[in-house]
Amino acid sequence: MKCSHCSKGTMKKTTIDNYKTKMNGKDIIVPTAHIKVCDSCGYEVYPAKELKIWENIASERKYCQCGYEMMERNKEYICSKCYNVVKKD
Repeated sequence: MKCSHCSKGTMKKTTIDNYKTKMNGKDIIVPTAHIKVCDSCGYEVYPAKELKIWENIASERKYCQCGYEMMERNKEYICSKCYNVVKKD
């Protein structure tokens, strides 16, 4: 896919760990961000599904990387879809 910003480069799917960004005016760190980046100018495009995950991070509710809300249980959180388990901080 051609870059809509510079029209020269190609948009490449990229995975970035600990991606720092802002969401709703709040600084957040996305554990694993899946975005598209232009290989010429560096322009970034964020898929809607990814932005939903970021909004959930900014809202301070616990969500799994698969996009489903995590339920609190004892000293951990568990995903209601994929059953991923995360220890409480």
